[in-house]
Amino acid sequence: MDELTPGQKAKAENLVKCGLPEAAAVRCSGMIHKPTSKTSLYYTLAIKDDADMAVVETQFKAYAAASKASAGKVGVASYSISGKDIVCIDVQDSPSGMDIHIGNCFPAYVTMLGAGVEMKEIIAICDDPKEVDWWKESLSAWGATKLIVTAAI
Repeated sequence: MDELTPGQKAKAENLVKCGLPEAAAVRCSGMIHKPTSKTSLYYTLAIKDDADMAVVETQFKAYAAASKASAGKVGVASYSISGKDIVCIDVQDSPSGMDIHIGNCFPAYVTMLGAGVEMKEIIAICDDPKEVDWWKESLSAWGATKLIVTAAI
């Protein structure tokens, strides 16, 4: 964490307290945005029957706001609750954009998990086939029961 500014260090320490591994927290807090190519993401989270919906809704709104404000978003950043599913669609312009997204959204995300939400599926289509492995590794960390990462045709 020595290479981080005081503000970045405070953010990284908070992410670690929320449960993000330190290496990821450092990367997500000190990331310099470097656009490369677009990756389109569709992901859903399941809301359990015993979920605290007041917390889920409040934290989901915080998550969506943090995501929309993150460097690396390309136009699309849509979030909704449909029945027992949280539905998310967004387009990132790079792996660095995804790391920035994680750094900004993780506190709300982990609070949603604690309130009774679990990752269900993630589908990603990468414009750059050379980035597919990076996206597979990054997205596999979220524990989705269905994960598809593929290159666009």
